[in-house]
Amino acid sequence: MVLFRLLQRMASSIPRISQHIQPLKQPLLFAQPPITQRATVVQWYLKHLKTHPHRTNMVTSFILMLVGDGIAQHLETNTEDLGSKKVQFAAPGTFLPQGIQLDPTRSLVLSTWAGSMGVLFTSWFKYMDRVFISWPRFTGVIGKVTLTSVGLSPFTNVAFLSIVTIMEHIMIKHEFNSKKLMWAAEDKLEKEFIHTLLSSWTFWGPVNFISWMYLPPYIRVAFGGFSATIWNVYLSIIQHRKYLKRRHFENNDDINDNSNDNDVK
Repeated sequence: MVLFRLLQRMASSIPRISQHIQPLKQPLLFAQPPITQRATVVQWYLKHLKTHPHRTNMVTSFILMLVGDGIAQHLETNTEDLGSKKVQFAAPGTFLPQGIQLDPTRSLVLSTWAGSMGVLFTSWFKYMDRVFISWPRFTGVIGKVTLTSVGLSPFTNVAFLSIVTIMEHIMIKHEFNSKKLMWAAEDKLEKEFIHTLLSSWTFWGPVNFISWMYLPPYIRVAFGGFSATIWNVYLSIIQHRKYLKRRHFENNDDINDNSNDNDVK
């Protein structure tokens, strides 16, 4: 009986005590640390991926190709000399005995291409989601990966090898002879297309499967962009590696600089 009265008094005193206690905004046990500057940047980036996906993926792809080509230029040893001058970006040191020397024109051409691909793949991923919207999840993902590999990859690899080759010859070698430009693009496709396409299927098949299977739509292209840093190193190396044998047309007198009708003076 005494215990019952004691519990009654304690219960009646709780409302009076609670009036003097300010409620906590968050339980102390689950209190979150203050948002750091890094977290703010990530939030800002994710917000722009949702609100401006084409623009954000274009800039992301551009920057990541700059990084990939910079790594490639530092690693490659058997490079075709296009006649461009490299710029010293970092002085020689303990970890970089030769410093960092990069060809900015080459990086600009490759990064511009990558930026355009960021826009293309943003639209392509949205299109794939619409095409396979009624399919079961796993089957739809397999369909998206297959259609991307068979329908889009051959086009993008042909376009990369030919367009980038032509742009580099124009901007770096200052070559404006249309026949020579076409021969250079054809030569690059003949030597690199099949190998690049097979490598593309091997690399991007698993990446696209993970992207479509596990990631929300607005992150997929960005995830592909960051994965592409590795791919960009490979693309940059195969685009600029030197061959032991060049095609006969390079010394062919039938295509010379006296082709005034095709030259731009």
